[in-house]
Amino acid sequence: MRWFLAVGAMLGVAAACSSFDSSDDGPGASVDAGASEASPDVLTADDAGGDGGVDPDGSCAGDAHFLCEDFASTQLPSPAWTTKDQGLPGAFELSTERSTSPPRSLLFTVAGDSGSSAGHAQLVKSVPPQLRKLRCAYSMYPEILTTNGSDGSLIFTMFLDGNSTSGLSRTSFVLSATKSASSAIVYNYFPDGGPTSAEGTNALGLPLDTWSRITVAIDLDARSVDVTANGASLISFGFTGAQVPSHNGGEMRFGITSASGETKFYLDDIVCDWD
Repeated sequence: MRWFLAVGAMLGVAAACSSFDSSDDGPGASVDAGASEASPDVLTADDAGGDGGVDPDGSCAGDAHFLCEDFASTQLPSPAWTTKDQGLPGAFELSTERSTSPPRSLLFTVAGDSGSSAGHAQLVKSVPPQLRKLRCAYSMYPEILTTNGSDGSLIFTMFLDGNSTSGLSRTSFVLSATKSASSAIVYNYFPDGGPTSAEGTNALGLPLDTWSRITVAIDLDARSVDVTANGASLISFGFTGAQVPSHNGGEMRFGITSASGETKFYLDDIVCDWD
């Protein structure tokens, strides 16, 4: 089975950070679960493309990045985050079952018996109004993804609050995973009505049951969205006409924004910077 990424917008923000270089994408080695006989579900930071801000010993490099999370702490959320947001049947927990930087990753789930109820479980990081570009890299191990193509497991979301200068109430970007859809959308919401949007699509999929290194880059000034998977371009498009001249800050979220079907995936080695 294969899964597909969709960058949609319901909540989002910004762009590729100049403090990352091409090495931050990591080699993006996607490794079978049985790659190591001694530790079948543990990869090194290098194996998983974890060099994007993660030290060789698997620990985050202090305050060198806007956000660096390798889940080394047993505190959830760790001080790297602003807060957490959870609504049943969505759930998350630290797990030692598999990781790219041992001993832990973060496991996100929606129970298979949850019916049509949509759950969410997210870690939240506030972003400043000065942000014009943001780039994030993270490792993901998708095990079970909802088959509901209209309601995917939103792995990454970001939104910016508008102001009188921008004339917008909100601008949103979302990266989601389902088993059947692939799209990238940027929404601008106006105070007097519905949103305008720009969209890019790609049917390139990634395998389940293995680690992949994902990067998301959004540039408000260039009006571009770029997503890579294991070093290869997944989605790249411009959102001409959906301008974001200024904003009042916002937040980015990692985890399940909305999923109404059985879902299970792991995230590890999250690194973000802004410009």
